[in-house]
Amino acid sequence: MQLNSPWALGDPVHIDGDISITGYVTAVLFRLTEPPTCEVQWMHNGGAQTAWFADWRLSKPESKKR
Repeated sequence: MQLNSPWALGDPVHIDGDISITGYVTAVLFRLTEPPTCEVQWMHNGGAQTAWFADWRLSKPESKKR
């Protein structure tokens, strides 16, 4: 059995298309009956936040052009 996720540990992500906050993948959970779930951490108002999200809710931030 091979386990695959579009996200690697440390990847920056946006949640549900919200580009105002960038979180980072800190864990990936695999289940036999569901797509991978990712733990994401980010800072908000000086406090660390952590939550689990289905991988389809995450998107890659566009790179900033210089």
